[in-house]
Amino acid sequence: MRVTTTVDELTQALGQVRYAIPTQSPLIAHTGVLLLVEEHRFVVVGSDGDLTIAGSAVSSGRHTGRVLTAPKPLLGFLETAGGGQRVDLDGTGDDLEVTVEGRNPYRFRQMDGTFPLPPSNLESHPADLVNLGDAVRAVRHAADRAAPGVQLLSGDHGLYLHTTDNYRLARATLPGGGFGPFSGVVPLAALERVAPHQVTEVAADPTGQLLQFRGPTVTVTTRLLSTPFPPVDGLLGQLPENSTELCKDQTRAALAPLGALADRTPLTVTLDADRLCLAVANTERGAGEEQVPISPGVSAPFSFSMRHQFLADAIDAHPHHTVGLHWTSPTDAIYTTSSGDVPVTLAAMPVR
Repeated sequence: MRVTTTVDELTQALGQVRYAIPTQSPLIAHTGVLLLVEEHRFVVVGSDGDLTIAGSAVSSGRHTGRVLTAPKPLLGFLETAGGGQRVDLDGTGDDLEVTVEGRNPYRFRQMDGTFPLPPSNLESHPADLVNLGDAVRAVRHAADRAAPGVQLLSGDHGLYLHTTDNYRLARATLPGGGFGPFSGVVPLAALERVAPHQVTEVAADPTGQLLQFRGPTVTVTTRLLSTPFPPVDGLLGQLPENSTELCKDQTRAALAPLGALADRTPLTVTLDADRLCLAVANTERGAGEEQVPISPGVSAPFSFSMRHQFLADAIDAHPHHTVGLHWTSPTDAIYTTSSGDVPVTLAAMPVR
């Protein structure tokens, strides 16, 4: 393998794939980074076996081949080189020889291992995932901590992201994000890696084991989780008739000081006329109360109790500045909703 690129291009590609490289792995190849030249392209690949990230770099003088080397020494060396400098990589010998323009060549040990690559011939479909970051942030709080996964439902009307920890349920919608019929559970960490990149295509493995996200410079392939996801349409299909609207910033500001007192004591939430009253009475820490205006007003007073963190997470998760609050009874799920580019619906169980 021989290829010429720049320090900036190589550093950027290594920075993109480092999130997929584990510090320890039973497969030695997964602790290294693969430098691959084939089909007139230069690609840097990192993988832990479940998540694979491939970052491409602008290059010239390409000679096909592959080199597996440790990423940390190579990145450390590049940090000492000037940005924009040309760098020549030669992996035709026993070591990877790296020469930065105007400097003596350095040699980096090649690792002896077989690096399994994900399939590159999967049929892809266009998808608008420009707002994926907002959608992931909206549902992250409700993911199961033991196995944090996000159910993706793709169809004609867009892409739906669902999470649940059995106490809370979250849905975020990407109206233009659908990539054909698909349903599967993706690791939350994988979507967090995909979100910063300009993904324009998605490909699903026909066996139902892999999902691949493709952008101009990055391809992220993730293994799907086998965790079953409960049906959610019954809970999210129809909202309660009782509702009002809150200002997100005002509600967050009111919840913040109450968090110092709440601990495990439930938060009492009361809707009365044109205000929302938030109160905590903790026998060990003390008591406090905050009020938030609501619009429209409530015709009949309503009160429920909820964990402070549940309500704080729900309010904070919405990307829009106005949040709808929906309820049926003090023992049924309490819903919050918001519209905008990423419509969000969240449900949390009150304290009974």
